[in-house]
Amino acid sequence: MKTLLYQGKPTQTEDLQKAIDDGINFGCNHSPTIRAKLIEVKGGVSVLEVVENPVSYMKEYNEKAKNEIGKRFTLPSYIVWNSIYF
Repeated sequence: MKTLLYQGKPTQTEDLQKAIDDGINFGCNHSPTIRAKLIEVKGGVSVLEVVENPVSYMKEYNEKAKNEIGKRFTLPSYIVWNSIYF
């Protein structure tokens, strides 16, 4: 996990913006590949994109979801924050 460079305690929105800036992809149970990338935060909702899972034993998920890779979906931002930072 990357170290955040904020003074004081960052807000969840600041943490999520940092994840966007860093291009972090993370484990996401709502993605058909079990991996997603954060694209945008709109208030309390985050826009995510399905990405390929880089782990070799997850290749099956990539094959099953090949038509879903690149598609976007939304989740509440608090769930996304928790998925990335815990």
